[in-house]
Amino acid sequence: MNSANKTKKYDFSKIEEPIISEELEKKMPELVYGSQKVGSTLTFGQFTKSVGAVKTPLEWIILQEWIEHDNTEKYLVITKNALDIRSYDDSHKDITWADSSIRKWLNDDFYNSAFSPEEKKLIRPAWCCPDERQDFEEDTKDKVFLFSYYEARMVFSLRMSRYLKCTATEYAERKNSDAHGACRWWLRSPGSDYSKAAFVSADGEIQRDGINISSEIGVRPVMWVKKQI
Repeated sequence: MNSANKTKKYDFSKIEEPIISEELEKKMPELVYGSQKVGSTLTFGQFTKSVGAVKTPLEWIILQEWIEHDNTEKYLVITKNALDIRSYDDSHKDITWADSSIRKWLNDDFYNSAFSPEEKKLIRPAWCCPDERQDFEEDTKDKVFLFSYYEARMVFSLRMSRYLKCTATEYAERKNSDAHGACRWWLRSPGSDYSKAAFVSADGEIQRDGINISSEIGVRPVMWVKKQI
């Protein structure tokens, strides 16, 4: 990030709905209202859950169901637990989601470790747009991602707010004693400046001012999965 922008504050008073280009809007799927699957658990992929144990099936909470223009049905899912305890970025400098180490981990190490070739074919890449675009912020296309501050507010409405609170797996707990019981977890939006990132508190409160990106808190991957007939 350009050094001239390092002290720039993130103006939350301007956060509304992210600006989406006409090209992207044409590709947007349609929400299935009243889906019976929302709130249920989907088992998909495998990851380390306990220290010293083999990988076990991953549990995901279905938050929404959508239909794309080609009639493909897909689910927006988030892991039931915080799967790991990690920093948002380990470079100790101001950072955006596009350049963060947590994004690289999700789309490289985690993606390749958790899913088989057959499962990867069912994961639908998603456009991740900044909540409030700055000159140095980019749209990214990711297979696995984190919710932005705005997305978390929209997705975890009153009916879905109970899913904001989560616990960490035993594997994650062993990495940080603060993760015992309900734990904090990352969002991808900047905090009050670009040395911080937004997060969800252990009480399930969305914290937009954020904490330092070098802090180590929970990671709850999010992705789109094609509905299997």
